[in-house]
Amino acid sequence: LTRSTYGKQTKGDQHRESELGWPLMLLLAISKMAGVYVCVMVLVAFPENKIIESVCYMLVTYLAASSMMDLPGAIAKLMGIQLLVHFRNPFASASMEEFWSKRWNRMASSTLRDAVYWPMVNLSGLQKNTPFRMLAALTTFVVSGIMHEMILYMMTGQVTLRWFWFFTLHGLATLVESVAVQLMPGLKPHCTRLALWLFFIVTCHFLFFP
Repeated sequence: LTRSTYGKQTKGDQHRESELGWPLMLLLAISKMAGVYVCVMVLVAFPENKIIESVCYMLVTYLAASSMMDLPGAIAKLMGIQLLVHFRNPFASASMEEFWSKRWNRMASSTLRDAVYWPMVNLSGLQKNTPFRMLAALTTFVVSGIMHEMILYMMTGQVTLRWFWFFTLHGLATLVESVAVQLMPGLKPHCTRLALWLFFIVTCHFLFFP
């Protein structure tokens, strides 16, 4: 659980992101919007299929959120401003940790690290205490869950706690995964990738999606 582990942007990442010109970023945003439309049509065509429903909801969440970030990114690029790419191919993630810290909504994860994780670790004086660092990581997920519940309340006037438990469970799963990888160093990436997406489909279906 090091600083680099929690999604620090490398020079390679920065180089790849700088290669995207504004026309390509704009095209990506438009294609993702089209992907949202396709997913909605699939949902309409298969209203009773729960597996298709969960997969489509997952894709819509990514495509809609990512396109909303790509569009201002393209405009900023046109003006000569380089913004952080918020979603960096999250479906290529091989682990929970990689998904949440390096690929999904990187601005939010960076903000939570700086506002919750590192202050807890640094102020405690327990920088080398692995159990406390794991507690700080779990607390970061809990805070994220509370923030999502606040967003839901502002949007609908309701608090369901489903999003709170979604992020809390994903925090626990990330810690379990970290321990499992340390205990089983020979664990293949395809095993963690399979576990990741099975866990995502189940928890998204019961806790995240409507």
